[in-house]
Amino acid sequence: MDSNRIIKYAGWSILFIGLSSISFYFYPDKWLFSDFIYAFYANVSTELISIGITILIIDQLYKNQDEKELKTRLIWDMGSMDQAHSLRAIKELKFRNWLYDGTLENQDFTLANLEDAEVENAKLKEANFTKANLVKANFQNATLNKCNFSESILFECQLQEAKLQNAKLIKSQMRLAVLSRADLGTADLLGAYLVTAEIRNANLQHATLEEANLEDADLTHSDLSHANLMRTNLRGANLNNTNLSRANLNGIRNWEQIRNIENANISGVIQPPEGFIDWALENGATT
Repeated sequence: MDSNRIIKYAGWSILFIGLSSISFYFYPDKWLFSDFIYAFYANVSTELISIGITILIIDQLYKNQDEKELKTRLIWDMGSMDQAHSLRAIKELKFRNWLYDGTLENQDFTLANLEDAEVENAKLKEANFTKANLVKANFQNATLNKCNFSESILFECQLQEAKLQNAKLIKSQMRLAVLSRADLGTADLLGAYLVTAEIRNANLQHATLEEANLEDADLTHSDLSHANLMRTNLRGANLNNTNLSRANLNGIRNWEQIRNIENANISGVIQPPEGFIDWALENGATT
């Protein structure tokens, strides 16, 4: 039995004895020393109760301190460049529910090796994953608003239904990443590498995709209204039923090689390349 548990049991035992001495003591009411005995029991009971409560409070304080130190160590391990350390820490964080209660929000995981990490449903708002290895990591339905994934490697990363509003994904490597139904509203994907990424039914309203590479990416039914697509590579991209209304198309590249633009909404697009509107309408786009 560990020392903390012994202290806890001792505190409860003393408290129980103190309460019992009040409840169960007996002596004749008219006995010569009855007043003395009554005062003795009262004082002893009060002292025992006080000692018991004090021990329990101290035990809880130690427990809180131990828990705080454990959280700090696990967060540090999760941010390790050693994959084994990182994944082991995640398992314990998950077991203690700290992956889901906000403990990991605003934490620094720069350069962490989280390849194959299972962090679905995690609450990681404002966490920093700059230059982290997130290959094949599972972030499904995770809360990642305002996270920084700049220059991180997210090849084949699972981000379905992830909340990525205002996230920074500048120059992130996201080949074959799955972002279907993800919320990327106002996210910054400047220069992001999204070749063959699956981004179906995603929200990219007001997102920055300037100079991003969307070659062969699938954006079916996604909302890119008011998005910045300046100088974005769209070679082979699937824009079927995509909402491009009011999107900035200045300098988009390889638009003639877009794979599918049927039923895409191009109303009010800003600075489209010469000939783009006519080409898009001829290929099934709408205004």
